[in-house]
Amino acid sequence: MADNSTGELPASVPWPEDDALCSVLLPWFTKRRWFPLKDTKHSDLTLRIAQCTELNAAVRDYVFLVSNASGSRRSLMHVPLCCMDEKSAKSVAERHGDHRREGIMVKVDGSWIIDGVFSPQFWRAWALSVFQRNMIVGSPAGLHALAARSSYPKVTTGEQSNTSVVFPAESVDEHTQAWAHEYIPTAGHHEKTGDLIVKIFRVLDAGRNPDVELPVALAKDGWDRVPQPFAYSTLELPVSFLDAEPTPSSASCTSRGVKTVTADSAVGCAFVQGARDGFTLMTTLAQSGDVQTACYLASDLGYVTADMHMHLAHALGTKAAPTFDDFTPRIWKRVQWAAEQAPVITSRIPALFEQLEELVEQVGDAKGLTSLSRIHGDYHLGQVLYGDDGWFVLDFEGEPLRPLNERTQPDIPAKDVAGMLRSFDYAYAVSGSTDEEWLVQVRDSFLSTYQHAMKTHGVTVSTELLAVLEIDKALYEVVYEARNRPDWIEIPLEGLQRALDVTRP
Repeated sequence: MADNSTGELPASVPWPEDDALCSVLLPWFTKRRWFPLKDTKHSDLTLRIAQCTELNAAVRDYVFLVSNASGSRRSLMHVPLCCMDEKSAKSVAERHGDHRREGIMVKVDGSWIIDGVFSPQFWRAWALSVFQRNMIVGSPAGLHALAARSSYPKVTTGEQSNTSVVFPAESVDEHTQAWAHEYIPTAGHHEKTGDLIVKIFRVLDAGRNPDVELPVALAKDGWDRVPQPFAYSTLELPVSFLDAEPTPSSASCTSRGVKTVTADSAVGCAFVQGARDGFTLMTTLAQSGDVQTACYLASDLGYVTADMHMHLAHALGTKAAPTFDDFTPRIWKRVQWAAEQAPVITSRIPALFEQLEELVEQVGDAKGLTSLSRIHGDYHLGQVLYGDDGWFVLDFEGEPLRPLNERTQPDIPAKDVAGMLRSFDYAYAVSGSTDEEWLVQVRDSFLSTYQHAMKTHGVTVSTELLAVLEIDKALYEVVYEARNRPDWIEIPLEGLQRALDVTRP
């Protein structure tokens, strides 16, 4: 008799052979926004299966290794898949609109393969696996609610390195609700659960993902400006597929003797009700010329940012401020990397190194370096939501181009401030506004509130340090835009030139 513990019967069609699956999936992967090697020719790429976890006969959680011909660039991609017959696959695709079918399903031999994030079968299997492995944060009510709503996943668009799926509170049917009651009991917890969202991490690395670690730590520390997490999942990555050997304490062996290391693969949390993302909100305000509302919201965000930094320091500790000799090599490393990756930087700003050297020396003269703590790491208006209860902070994963071991190190909190200042520039540029005073006032409202809030805790954030960090962030942005959105490259280039000109003594 078929096992129905995941709410679905086993696959009626066989899974394709590994080589056939990879050959068909590679060109399909290259068209996904989350694909990490978009700037490499398809003919120079190879795809292999690094790990496969079978959740049930029709659902597998895959990790693929994609690399260029020389092997100098490689990434591990997390792609859950479902195997179906044509009728079932088309039924899933039609729920999400025919215009998205190409991004949902692909035919391999005689079987149809579905990106699992779109499939109810995957979400029931994922929920059951999380429950059985006890990867629940707090009450099991959130995971139970997700399972009951699994028939109606709403996949979001626009993310460059992950995929988020929303499960609205009203999306419940009798079949999935009965299944959830049987297989994912609430253990007496009956609190009301609003909309939920699960983020699938598409690019994996060994170790704890900060987008799981930091929200959990902040929630436990009592900070209510982060959506409450309710569950997460992990996968075991074979060490042989990693770029660097993990620490001995982090590695383990499977029953087959394969050395592996754990990586976070997904996290679920509450969905902020009635929210607008900060970038859309600020862009709209810039278009309308509403400086009063924009400054009020920017000031409030400055306070929330300072509060986040204080809670991170309290929850996860601090380290002594870096010495000037420790600080400067990191800055020059970024400049050298950016100049190599995007030659347009030095062609547009030939005196970049000389101008930046003057400014870096001012940081040393001002003794403006602060203690280190965990930070957001990729802080901008697209990572914050303004809802009925004010600002909420999301997406603690850090800069997607940086290795995970770098993103989990304590850093200078002012880096987050610099990132948000750069984001105000982006919102202004995209809005098409020509009122430069709007941008000046909004940036000042955010920054002055942040500096004042931090000063009440005995932390002084120097203007010189912020200038260097904002330039550092702009360099990263130029490289990102060169690889992903060439039409936007003028925004960080202009910001870089303006920051260098304004901050010169």
